[in-house]
Amino acid sequence: MKNASPAVKKLANSMNKKDVDDFANTKHKGLPIKVRQEVIEILQEFIKEANPDGTISADEDRKRAKLVKDTLRDIKKIIDKAKKEADKIGGPFRRDGIRHEIHKHVKEIVNHLVRN
Repeated sequence: MKNASPAVKKLANSMNKKDVDDFANTKHKGLPIKVRQEVIEILQEFIKEANPDGTISADEDRKRAKLVKDTLRDIKKIIDKAKKEADKIGGPFRRDGIRHEIHKHVKEIVNHLVRN
């Protein structure tokens, strides 16, 4: 999609293979033949780029799985450290309040990850 506008690239990247097939097979009345042909060529190129499972790169699934695994490992380490430090600082009486405060902030960070 080298010559496509950013808007067309964004649209094509947001579509799955079925959407692309449906769009390519739809009659686009009113569009000039040149524009219609350009859209069809861009979508056909997009179909060629995508793997059968909808991913773009050959190793996207592997990279994604590694990212999730590494992130969970790192988060677990941080949580374990926070638990130990909360126990040291607050003892059995105040540790739950410290953990709750940490949980509140971690929850905000995770929500930010999902929203942005």
